[in-house]
Amino acid sequence: MNEDDRSTRSPFASNARANDRARHVFSEISLMKPAPKFIVHLGDIIHPVPELPTFEQAADRFKEIVRTVPMPLHLVPGNHDIGEKNLEGVPAATICEEYITKYNGVFGRDFYSFEVEGLKCLVLNAFLFNSGLLAEQTQKEWIDSELSSTDKRVFVFTHYPPYLYKPNERENYDTMDEPGRSWLLERLGKPNVEAILAGHVHNFWYDVVNGCEMYLLPSTAFLRHDYTEFYRVDPGGENGRGDIDKLGYVIIDVYEEGHIAHLIRTNGRCLDAQDTAEVSRAAPVVHTKTSWLQNFGVEMRHQWNEVAHIPLTGGLEEVGRKLARNDYQIMALWEMGLRTLKVPEQDIFDTETVERAGLMSNVGHLFIVSSTGVPGQPLVKALEDSRVAIEAVELNLTLSRLLGHAPKIAEMRKRVGAKFIFSKLRTTEESHFDGKHFSHFVNAGLNCSEVEAMKDQLGNLIADGVIDGITVRINLGESIISTSAKLIKLAEELNCEILASVKLVGRTLADRFDDDEEIARMAAEAVVASKSSDRVIYVFDTFMDVDRGYFPRHGFIDRRFNLRSVGFVVANLVRLLADEPTMTVESSRTEDECDVIQFSGNKNYSLISGDAWKVTRLAGSGSGTVENLLAQNLRESKGDKRNVGRALVLVINN
Repeated sequence: MNEDDRSTRSPFASNARANDRARHVFSEISLMKPAPKFIVHLGDIIHPVPELPTFEQAADRFKEIVRTVPMPLHLVPGNHDIGEKNLEGVPAATICEEYITKYNGVFGRDFYSFEVEGLKCLVLNAFLFNSGLLAEQTQKEWIDSELSSTDKRVFVFTHYPPYLYKPNERENYDTMDEPGRSWLLERLGKPNVEAILAGHVHNFWYDVVNGCEMYLLPSTAFLRHDYTEFYRVDPGGENGRGDIDKLGYVIIDVYEEGHIAHLIRTNGRCLDAQDTAEVSRAAPVVHTKTSWLQNFGVEMRHQWNEVAHIPLTGGLEEVGRKLARNDYQIMALWEMGLRTLKVPEQDIFDTETVERAGLMSNVGHLFIVSSTGVPGQPLVKALEDSRVAIEAVELNLTLSRLLGHAPKIAEMRKRVGAKFIFSKLRTTEESHFDGKHFSHFVNAGLNCSEVEAMKDQLGNLIADGVIDGITVRINLGESIISTSAKLIKLAEELNCEILASVKLVGRTLADRFDDDEEIARMAAEAVVASKSSDRVIYVFDTFMDVDRGYFPRHGFIDRRFNLRSVGFVVANLVRLLADEPTMTVESSRTEDECDVIQFSGNKNYSLISGDAWKVTRLAGSGSGTVENLLAQNLRESKGDKRNVGRALVLVINN
């Protein structure tokens, strides 16, 4: 927060918007229904540091903005509020008795606890660790006393996170240092300490340490753009600092057992002091932990557990690179409620990746491991030893190889204890040559017409316990709804599982497919179809854009890891269809040049896509509730007529 709304002492333009962005967030939370029990600000309450003469002026501005917040607001001291940690080379003055006294006088206590409905919350002053101040030992004794005297579930709030990548990483500007780090991590291992939430780094990370879930959260003001080293593309405005799609806050839903951290992207929205706050945001309910979307998945073509070396830029540190894992793909998966991930077999052999997959399994993710050829003993053992929720193993091999090694594969299937899915591997096809061009590529998966011709062979392999199912391709241009009816019929006839591999690739290696609205429509159809049968799972290729190399295509997120429109569609459908155990597709037709799919469960639905003005006219002709699936927030859809471009809406009739 700055001392006034239109200027900042920072050289970055985004910092000048910090006040209006904070005002938007506090206004949005204040109007939220149901209302949160309390708010925690994770620090860096204001931008001017304690030694600056504008410190109190900025604090007064903050208090003015939050004075109408109706629920309790708890503050955590940040380095801008109380001084930097005790480390050589930090860019501002370090914490001292004078700054602590100043903070206490302006904002209140710098460490304290509060209780709400069976929860004990600890607010820490992270800068006391390793400071050598008298208050360091006082806070440690207080933490031990608080933890030993309660059997309530404990949530910990701090500005500095204990670590970024590993608990044993070298000291750096962004984390707690030793020995304070290990001291705190040991306390986080107590059985009733459920979560720790931290700020400071202005980016998202997730980990579990000693059984405690750790969240490092984004900022409402700007992105720490040194971490845009994750990107393979231009970082965008202000060299990445202006990547507004990553700005936001978190809502914690606490359940009788466990909790869910919902990440809310604000996209840099601002609210001027003279403006009136908009209607309240609908409380989020979509997260992988509670999502029903099991029969719909994505193919993780890119490394989803990548670790980057953050270079020395001279801004905050001059010596020593940092290691940081990119968790933005995980963040996006959670926002959409996606659970099922198809990964290559090499992920099971990589120690860090398989460890991470085990952690994601505990969140609710399911994994389909895709292998090539007859599985070898190393893969079988790796699958057996992993603590990963393996839903299936996809075997990409020729039919002759499958038949020739059937007994061996059947034995492996028993050992692994997961479904084995046969995906026909092909390297030479007539379709590679169109009379003018030859495309040298490999693909896998059966076509529907092939399955009909191979029913007897496939049926025997299934009956003999060699495989549990087959992979069938749905190519670009094929109707998912029409194909789903055929796949359900085949699954029943063969008594098997079917992995419907939805391809977003063009006809040739060089063709680019970047029609985001079409991808969103296809995904909407697949979500609907996934509720029609438990025997067919729809897996989209790809989750993240392929923007170089062969078959360039868009996916669910771009190369900055921000959601494309399909992400909003999936999240909205997961939310809107949550109470439907199963659904039946009634019809699929074209009306007024719009595609209309009617399906039913407890309610009747129409999925309508086409030119926006025609969709608006058609959807508005009945009495049902119309939801714009392309809206980031369903509340936004009420006033979004979408009369330009294309639209995708869901009409709900009770």
